Amino acid sequence: MTWHTHYLTEGAGAVARVIDTLPYHGPLLLSTNKTELSGARLSNLKCALRAERERSTEVTNEPYHLVLDVSDICNLKCPLCVQATEPRGRKRTTLTVASAIKALSAFPGAVLRVEFFNWGEPFLNPEFLTIAQFADTAGIFSRTSSHFSIRNLPDANAIIDSGLKWVVLSIDGVTQETYEKYRVGGKLRQVLANLERLVQAKRRRRAVFPIVEWQFLALRHNLDEIQPAHNRARDLGVDVFRYGGARGEMANRIRVSDQENYSQSREYLLDGSDPLSEYDPNGQKLNQHEHDGCRWLWGKLAVHADGGVSPCWTSWQRHFDFGSIQEMPLDRIWREQNFTAARAAATGARNNTGPARLCEQCASCSAFVNAPERLSGWPTKQQIHHAAESLVAAGIGIDPSLQAEIESTCDH
Repeated sequence: MTWHTHYLTEGAGAVARVIDTLPYHGPLLLSTNKTELSGARLSNLKCALRAERERSTEVTNEPYHLVLDVSDICNLKCPLCVQATEPRGRKRTTLTVASAIKALSAFPGAVLRVEFFNWGEPFLNPEFLTIAQFADTAGIFSRTSSHFSIRNLPDANAIIDSGLKWVVLSIDGVTQETYEKYRVGGKLRQVLANLERLVQAKRRRRAVFPIVEWQFLALRHNLDEIQPAHNRARDLGVDVFRYGGARGEMANRIRVSDQENYSQSREYLLDGSDPLSEYDPNGQKLNQHEHDGCRWLWGKLAVHADGGVSPCWTSWQRHFDFGSIQEMPLDRIWREQNFTAARAAATGARNNTGPARLCEQCASCSAFVNAPERLSGWPTKQQIHHAAESLVAAGIGIDPSLQAEIESTCDH
C-alpha cells in the first residue's frame, strides 16, 4: 500500500523512521542481546535477497522474516476482512506457546523480524505476551497490529515488558459513528482509553518501545476525519501516524485481478480519482512496483494460528497451506516441494495442481501483495552509520562491533 507517514515523537518516532527505512538492518542494529547470531543472520539476508533478485526456484538460504498469526479469532467484523467475507474459510483458534516456539526456533541464524498478526486480533490470545517475550529473548524484532477494542486488554506495563517493539493500532475515525462503519462491533471510547493507558505507561517509564502507531485506513466515508485523527494522535503522544487508501476484499487480493477486486469492494473504497486511492479510475493498482513480482517466496513465510504454513500473509484458505508445523518441522516445510513449485509458479510455470495453484493464480493476475519492503538493494555504510546515530540519540545503546560488522557488508 501507499502509506503517508508522520513521525510525531522525537525518540520512538525517530526509531520508527529507522525501521521504516531499513526494515531488516534496523532490527539487526537493535539485536544487541544476540550479537553472536548477527553474522549468520546478515549473511542469510544477503543470500536471500540475491535469490529473490535471481528468482531461483531452489534456495540455500532460510527465511529472515516470519508472520505468526497468534490469533485468527476476532471480535469485530470489518467488511473487507475474511472475518466477514469468508467466516468458514478456516477454523478459529489461537497459536499455542509451544507452536510459536517451534516456529521462532526453526531458523535461529536467519530470522530478523516477526509480525505477530494476520487474520485476527492478537490480544485475544491470552498467551500472546509470553510468545512475544520469547521472540525478544531470541533477539527477533517483533511487531503486532491490533484494533485495541478489547475490554480486558493486558496491563500496559505487561505490554511494555513483553519486549514487543511496535504496536500498530487500526483506528479509522475519531467519532463512533464514523469508526464503526468499518470497524463493525468496535467501541472507539474503549480503543482510545486503552491507547492512552499504553502511551502514559511509556511516558512514565521513559520507554522507547513499543513504538505506538495510529494507522488510519482511508475509506469512502471517513476522509474528513484524517486530520482530526492526526491531531488526536499527536495530542495523545502517539509516535507514528500513518494513513492510506484501503485495498479491496482481503481474501480476494491474490485470487482475482485488481480490477475485479476493486469492483467488488467499491462500496467502501475511495473513488479512483481520489489522491489517496490505491487504484486508478479503471481499478488498476497504482503501486506499480507490486506488479514487478512476488516479494515473499525467497525469504518470508506465514504460520497460521492452527499451525498451517502459507507462502504469504494473504493466503487464508486451509487447502492452500504448504504444510503444518503440527506435522512437520518448519525448516523441512521450507525445503519441501510446495515452496519450490510456488517459486516456479510465481515466475511463470503453469498447470500446478497442489497448493502452488494459488501462487500461479496470483502471478497470472499480477496481483502480487505488498511485502514489508521494496527490493531496493543493500544499504550503504553511510545509511547504517546514520541509522545507528539516530538510535543512539533516542537513548538506545548500539554495540559498536555489531555496527562495524553490518557496515562491513556494505559497498560504500
